[in-house]
Amino acid sequence: MQDSKGMPSSSTRHKKPSEELFHLMINHLIGKTRQSIRLCRSLLPSLCLELRIVLVITVLVPARLVRHHNIC
Repeated sequence: MQDSKGMPSSSTRHKKPSEELFHLMINHLIGKTRQSIRLCRSLLPSLCLELRIVLVITVLVPARLVRHHNIC
């Protein structure tokens, strides 16, 4: 009886460190993703501005050049 009770407890003891490590890794990853989300939110306005500038350069400028060439 005592041996059978002792064996499950010893097997759970062996599992616990790996489970704790697994949970620590998950918590670390969650923390990193939250950090990156916060960083993205703080950078979002400036990124939107940069994206608008890039869109203007890549879309509107060539379109105007094409129109100019069609007129000429």
